[in-house]
Amino acid sequence: MNDKTFEFSKKTNIILYGAASIGHLIFENLTYKGYNVIGFIDQRANELSSFIDRPVWALEEIPIELLNNTNTIIIISIKNVFEHEEIVKQIISKGIFNIIYKPYNILQGGGSDYERKISKIYDAILNNQFNEIYVIPQIRAIKYECKDYALIKEIDDFVLAYIPVEFIFTNNYINSPMEKWGNINILAFFTHIGFWNSLLQGNDEGFCDYVNEYCMYTALITNKIKITDMWKKNVIRNRIQIFEQMKLSLETDPLFFVRNAATAEWNEKGYFNLTSGKHRTTFLAAYGYQYIPLKIKKSEYNKFINKEAVEKLSLYLRSENSYKLETVIPHPYFFKHAQIKENGYYIFLRALVDFFSRISFKKYGKIDFSKLRICDCIEENCNIVRLFSRMGSCVYRSYNSSALQLQIDKLFNTHLNNTDFKDDEYDIAVYNYKFFENIINDQKLVDANYYIIMQAQNDEFEKICFKMNFKIIIKISYGYEIREDGNYLIEKRHG
Repeated sequence: MNDKTFEFSKKTNIILYGAASIGHLIFENLTYKGYNVIGFIDQRANELSSFIDRPVWALEEIPIELLNNTNTIIIISIKNVFEHEEIVKQIISKGIFNIIYKPYNILQGGGSDYERKISKIYDAILNNQFNEIYVIPQIRAIKYECKDYALIKEIDDFVLAYIPVEFIFTNNYINSPMEKWGNINILAFFTHIGFWNSLLQGNDEGFCDYVNEYCMYTALITNKIKITDMWKKNVIRNRIQIFEQMKLSLETDPLFFVRNAATAEWNEKGYFNLTSGKHRTTFLAAYGYQYIPLKIKKSEYNKFINKEAVEKLSLYLRSENSYKLETVIPHPYFFKHAQIKENGYYIFLRALVDFFSRISFKKYGKIDFSKLRICDCIEENCNIVRLFSRMGSCVYRSYNSSALQLQIDKLFNTHLNNTDFKDDEYDIAVYNYKFFENIINDQKLVDANYYIIMQAQNDEFEKICFKMNFKIIIKISYGYEIREDGNYLIEKRHG
């Protein structure tokens, strides 16, 4: 932390960032005690010229004499405390270092001495319990607290940890009739996910796939079970009872899934194979859980962590421009990184994997992602292509990987084809919307059957789909109340 300090007192010029309810509350707390609030900063400055008889500026429009005045401070006064640090970084980039805010690390139960001090002052101002004068260190940079957020506890040579679903696969069946159902990411395990989803949604749409494709297959392997209608009914009745007990535990005793964590072992391909707990893990995945407790060997967990790569990536994320990062990094050291924007990624990923797993099963009689050829054209850090690569798909990048992409690839031991790109036909091409829009205009779209489009502007993109004769297969909207942005899977119409 910088040695320079600033004073918060009645002599200070105070600007509040946020001209809404929290800004109004802090304004009243300050002015009632005689503090000098000179204005507000708000993204709606073009719509809101004043608030409580004070001027409202955009961050770029703050008068230069105030920016250069060391007696000016900014207090972040927006309700969403998880957004504070992103705003602080933008303010720092304007050369302003006298800032009071709620640190993200404090919200996560950690934090430095400085962060604990600034958090205490912020809470005091918000709750109208502050003293007349505080001397506060300036902030020159936000520091991410790089630590393992997944580890629950260590038990002898094992650990309990929350593992991202992208890294949880079914058993590593080898030279066995069950090999058909082995090494499948649990999001692609549509028989089980679909069954639990049916029960959650109050229908029986997923029963047939679960019983006929999975349960009957495993029963016939033994050649000891006679398949009858009553047997099928008993299977469903048994699984419904399991569902009801798991649902009850999730609602009244969620630690049940930690105490009785599924077990798994490391696969050198870069993921964990379950050795027990398919029902528990697929149930939690169907419920929407991104991180599922597993019991695994400590040595194998350390392989997954890949500490050397973690340290290199964390150094990058401490850079001054890292607040612009919009990628998901499903790794224990980056679960709670305030700079990472999810942008509807996980809900979209679930729908995407389910869709292609069903297509694969219908075509090949098994879930086999190795048949997919994917072209990564996103020119950003799309974790989707890494998951498809992990599931066995052949992924090509149509551009040179950035330094950040290479670091994330190394973190997950992902090996993509950066040099073998061919201007050929692919099953799937992955684009960021802005890039997709540009190449549509230039008629340089990679030839593919399906296109994954990330971060699209819904209205404009759907007009493009209509014009170019694309069929929308999946649409997951995200954003604020109007939900104007979305992630899409579209299909090229033939004929």
